[in-house]
Amino acid sequence: MSAPLVSVLMPVYNCGPFIDEAVQCILNQTFGDFEFLIVDDASTDDTWERLQKHTDPRIRLFRNEANKGLAQNLNELLTIARGEFIARMDGDDACLPERFELQVRYLQDHPDCGAVGSYYVWMDEQGRDTRAFFLPLEDSVIRGGLPLHANTVVHASIVARRAVIAAVGGYRPRISIAEDYDLFLRLCSLCAFGNVPRVLYRYRQHGAQVG
Repeated sequence: MSAPLVSVLMPVYNCGPFIDEAVQCILNQTFGDFEFLIVDDASTDDTWERLQKHTDPRIRLFRNEANKGLAQNLNELLTIARGEFIARMDGDDACLPERFELQVRYLQDHPDCGAVGSYYVWMDEQGRDTRAFFLPLEDSVIRGGLPLHANTVVHASIVARRAVIAAVGGYRPRISIAEDYDLFLRLCSLCAFGNVPRVLYRYRQHGAQVG
């Protein structure tokens, strides 16, 4: 079986109330050449039971007996991933159907770009949009904001080249709070960044989220 173009990585922990929406918005993508790798990081709610009800053949489910944390889970999924591109997704968020189609096209049209995000919105616990964020599009502005810890590209919204993530050694689990910024800062020496000028990602704010 040929490798998919995109590998979607989604570690989840206690995302029961939102996990079905997160899974379904990936399965509903207009771009379908992907594998969907999901690891349940020892959830204590009904996340695992809900995940097992999704039977799309593109989904591959894994479950940890003990909690490992986001960075370690991502590294382990990276060793399994077969796609040329890596897409991130969080289990309590959502995204638009055109997300992968537009981000893959961007990477194909910009061979110097290693990771591309998008505009995004905050939504509340009930899924109501509360605020929109229009991020910079120019590589120089995006990378200029990274050392300042500015949200010039949002980790969960990216599609990136697997080769550049591997080239910097993936994520560093010892950096447990800002593993995304640490990765981006290391990528700065290898590639450009971009954002698709469309709202493609919906970031949920709720009381139980980790971050």
